Amino acid sequence: MAEAGREASASHTRGTATAAVAVASTLAPVNSTMITVALPALGDELGSSAGVSWLVIAYLVAMASLQPIGGKLGDRFGRRRLILGGLFYFGLASVGAAVSTSLPMLLAFR
Repeated sequence: MAEAGREASASHTRGTATAAVAVASTLAPVNSTMITVALPALGDELGSSAGVSWLVIAYLVAMASLQPIGGKLGDRFGRRRLILGGLFYFGLASVGAAVSTSLPMLLAFR
């Protein structure tokens, strides 16, 4: 009886981990490319058409430079903890970016 409970728990944990990885794998490329569609409108809205290209550049530079560090932290502290924490932070930063009223504020949340 206890073994059946452990199997159900392990199956639930695997399903949660698979869902988290699927969401993260989908969000990464979508987040890095969706902003390019909105660049002209963002430039008009925020009054800085020259500065909006930094939204893409800064994001890609940060992603490229922080991925190896994220891998090392995942090895040290656990991949599950790191990916769930990253998804939580991503959600908070996305809300912050959505309510941004200036280009520097948007850059900080991106």
